[in-house]
Amino acid sequence: MNGKMRIMVLVSSHNIGGFETKLHHLAKFFNREKFQLTVLLIYPYYKAMKDSFRVRENHMSFFRWKDVETIELPMKHRYDVFLIFKVARIIREMRIDLLYIMAYGAGTFMGPIAGKLGGVRRIVRANDTIIQGLYPGILKFLDRWLISMTNRIVVPSLFLKNLMIEKLKISPLKITVIPNAIDLSQFGATPDKKTIKTKLGLRKQTSVVGMIANLLPVKAHDVLIRAVPEVIKVIPDTVFLLAGDGPLRSSLESFVQKLKVTEHVQFLGYRSDIAELVKSFDVGVLCSKIETHGIVLIEMMAAGVPVIAPDVGGVPEIVKDDVNGLLTVQGDPDQLAESIIHLLSDPKKARQLGKAGWDRVHENFSVDRMVRSTEKIFQDCI
Repeated sequence: MNGKMRIMVLVSSHNIGGFETKLHHLAKFFNREKFQLTVLLIYPYYKAMKDSFRVRENHMSFFRWKDVETIELPMKHRYDVFLIFKVARIIREMRIDLLYIMAYGAGTFMGPIAGKLGGVRRIVRANDTIIQGLYPGILKFLDRWLISMTNRIVVPSLFLKNLMIEKLKISPLKITVIPNAIDLSQFGATPDKKTIKTKLGLRKQTSVVGMIANLLPVKAHDVLIRAVPEVIKVIPDTVFLLAGDGPLRSSLESFVQKLKVTEHVQFLGYRSDIAELVKSFDVGVLCSKIETHGIVLIEMMAAGVPVIAPDVGGVPEIVKDDVNGLLTVQGDPDQLAESIIHLLSDPKKARQLGKAGWDRVHENFSVDRMVRSTEKIFQDCI
């Protein structure tokens, strides 16, 4: 393989979210002179079948990159343990030098075992999800054993590093923080706000509040929807754009109808044009119950959009309250509505926060820095 280090990324996924975006950046921008990258996708077919055909099609087409082989292994049911041996065989046949496990779902557990059975000498685990609530407590003992098989752990925030040290009793020296990042070049040469609003069928003067997140319980879209009636009382010409798809779409649409705000809320589904879409936002919102280091916040800030986010998890490592955005109490629709009204009513303040957010992202969250830091972890492990 011309002296290149053979890296296999193991990921279990059936959504397109922050973790998948991170993988996309790695696959697109890794050093092709030093590394040979293969993506092994463990596709939880039994879960994906609950999604619409459109969602499944978008997901599968996402995992395609130039010069990167993607191997798909369908997971037929939750306890499809025979996949471990299939993964091990592939690792052995491809003579993988380092296994990079994106620890979410089934990959969290089968990755280290398959790696050892496949004879790989170095295993690095990337964690973007919290430990609490990720799996039943009894499995934490298993996870500690699996973590003992890994050489390094990569996390996106100090919050998650400290949580793993506390909950799983891991040595701080084993954990490296590499913040999430985005391709900043995608957020430069896009049309202006008024042009994009027109493309979306909105009036140029309409205020737009945007949220980008998969329609999952942890993202707490209901908090934003509950805030809508209060906002439109003060600023009637406001539209809320919800980009993302998922199992809660039907129930959230029903909730919007129940509150009689259907004229003000649009469900956009999955969007591949996020860099352009966010330019239409006058305010960007996140309502999650927990976030380790929200990529979507970085995306909105990169477009100069003032953001409002809950003061949870690793969010304060991105958003500094009243400096480059606003922090709110998670789950409080009244405070969220008040914050939205404040920024829509004070364009000067909104521009000030948006500019400060833009500066922070460009100084700290470039994709080049993230990819080079990840590559250094790979090289240090050999």
